[in-house]
Amino acid sequence: MATLGTVLATLSGAVRTAIHLLARFGVLTGALLVAASGCATHDVYSFSFRKAEVTIGERGIAIPVPPPSLTDAPVQPSNVDVDVDYELEAAATDEDAPMVELHVRDRIGGEHAVVDVEASVPQIVRVEGLVLDHSRNCLEVWLETDDGARSDAAYFHTVIESDDVSVRVEAGCPVAER
Repeated sequence: MATLGTVLATLSGAVRTAIHLLARFGVLTGALLVAASGCATHDVYSFSFRKAEVTIGERGIAIPVPPPSLTDAPVQPSNVDVDVDYELEAAATDEDAPMVELHVRDRIGGEHAVVDVEASVPQIVRVEGLVLDHSRNCLEVWLETDDGARSDAAYFHTVIESDDVSVRVEAGCPVAER
């Protein structure tokens, strides 16, 4: 029985070249078909936020155990309550929707917390134990999906109240702090 190599050796050069080209084309075509069908076996969604609102109310940051003087000890573990309201825009059903995370980052102190957010209904999400310097901070707050879509960020900062044991939240950050 003759092998493919023996058969090819007996053929003329032009015929051998044509057979090699057809064999290569067939292999490449098969590989392309397998690759293309492999890509088509799962759905790819591109999510974006149709609406994304993240806010911290004036009393949205609490210090669980305030010190006798926040002026003397402004760096404290704090609980941050963020009002979250969002809608995703995507060509997918609810079961295909990505996970959504709330990010709260102090752009000055470096603290960064991430909390999973439930389905897209208005809600208050609590971030516990975020260590903040209440005399100097700039909180950046945003939503992000696990596939990389990110909402616009909102900015807030705290101000120590005159009682020296509580803080209030104000929108924005001093320009020098951003």
